Amino acid sequence: MKKQLIVALGSLALVFSLGGPAGAVVNFADDDCASPDSTIDTAAEAVRVANGYNCPLVDLVIKTSLSDNAPSDIVDVEVSIRAKTITIEGPDVLDINKRVQIINDLADSKLFLTAAGGNMSITEGSIKAHKELKLECEPLNCDIIVRDSDLIAALDFVDPQGGGSLRIDAGRNFDSQRSSVHGGDFLEIDAANGSITLKCKPGEGGCKDPLISGKDVELCDTDQDGVADYPCDVTFADAKELRAVCIQSPGVKCNGGHKEKRFTAKTDIDITDSKITSVEHMTFTAKDGEIKASGAELSAEAIVMTAKKQINISKAIIKTSVGETKITAGAGCPALSTLPAFPAGTCINGREADIEGINVLMTANSGNGRIDVCGATITDLGSDKPTFNGDTTPPFSRVVGGFETIIDDAGECPAVPGAAVID
Repeated sequence: MKKQLIVALGSLALVFSLGGPAGAVVNFADDDCASPDSTIDTAAEAVRVANGYNCPLVDLVIKTSLSDNAPSDIVDVEVSIRAKTITIEGPDVLDINKRVQIINDLADSKLFLTAAGGNMSITEGSIKAHKELKLECEPLNCDIIVRDSDLIAALDFVDPQGGGSLRIDAGRNFDSQRSSVHGGDFLEIDAANGSITLKCKPGEGGCKDPLISGKDVELCDTDQDGVADYPCDVTFADAKELRAVCIQSPGVKCNGGHKEKRFTAKTDIDITDSKITSVEHMTFTAKDGEIKASGAELSAEAIVMTAKKQINISKAIIKTSVGETKITAGAGCPALSTLPAFPAGTCINGREADIEGINVLMTANSGNGRIDVCGATITDLGSDKPTFNGDTTPPFSRVVGGFETIIDDAGECPAVPGAAVID
């Protein structure tokens, strides 16, 4: 069936011309904006704007690559593209090589995209620079939406690891799904008045049987016994129809940030099922909202999560090697209630999580909220045991107003998932 699927994908590929001819570049200046090219969909237009666009009252749409890398059409070390709104829209095909490329491949390159009066949307785009990449929308209510794309700042684009700084500033929301978001040394995402959604998991995708929602199986073999469950002559009208059952996102990365990763949102941060790594620090701050990290895989020297409301790290894998693992939920947590109350009344949901670090510390509402770690495995590699709501002796027993604040032992947890294993 895999061979049939490859054929189906290949049949959907579209012929798409990347870039334009190399040569002299005419940069946009303010006086070009009376009658600018607002839709960039030809090679000639791509060459013209490859080294600058400054029309803050124009809704800019880019549908063809500004660089082909052989040689690159971008000839300036620092490139700024500024418009009222920015929409980058590649072809609707499942081929990462056909994405709209805005790539500054010069040494120490910098690339800045700014939406001065509205939203920024990137679909099937590949946006890269070596030293610095910054995406920003300026209005307080603007969003940056990224789908099936690459946002990479790194010394090496082929194998992105260290070097480079990626900063994303959204006036309201930042929402990235099925995309690589990689800052080699630094990665910072700020949603000043809204939320951060970062769905990023290497190997994400594959095929889902259209008759069994949410279950990863091969098409035509729902129980994987080698016997077709229904006829295997599967055809698709177009890429969108195929995408409904198959999402191919090879090479998705949310790693990098070797020196620091920082995620700050006014409301919620959602990294559910994402895999995010950092060599040094990783910080998540939801000033007035929740942190949703169920099923996430996080590793760094130190990890700090701070939210005003609930934090969900159920079934997450959280590993720190040198610094602390500090998870703090604030006064916006639900009130304590009589057991069994899960999930009502739960401030930090750590059920079935796997947490390991030098100093593991969880605090819910200054010690007055509930932490539920039933079925979790929590290992403090330091000299002390983990500390929950100020209690350092498992099984934890801090009681506030007659209510248990830490749910961890067999008498409190249901048989499934059972008591936590805490060391």
